[in-house]
Amino acid sequence: MAKTKVVEAAEKTLAYSTQEFERYMAELSEECANFVHLVTKLRKLPAKESPERDQLEQKLFSSLAHLEAHAPQLRAWWEELIDSLPEDELEK
Repeated sequence: MAKTKVVEAAEKTLAYSTQEFERYMAELSEECANFVHLVTKLRKLPAKESPERDQLEQKLFSSLAHLEAHAPQLRAWWEELIDSLPEDELEK
């Protein structure tokens, strides 16, 4: 799937984020867009079993597994980033 407008951000997600964090955010944003795309395609198919439905369901499960595997790392980085902010930045 080609990159979506979701991940074509010109600015940083967070003011103090690193390039590594931004790459991770872009990858997960892209996977979220892929997940939504797969759900949309599945909803348009008849509910009966078919090879196309089976393939899309497998891709959906794979996408979900990818999101579940990477979300804890993103949360950890986010918490580290927040903890590293100067106190006056947290009060804004």
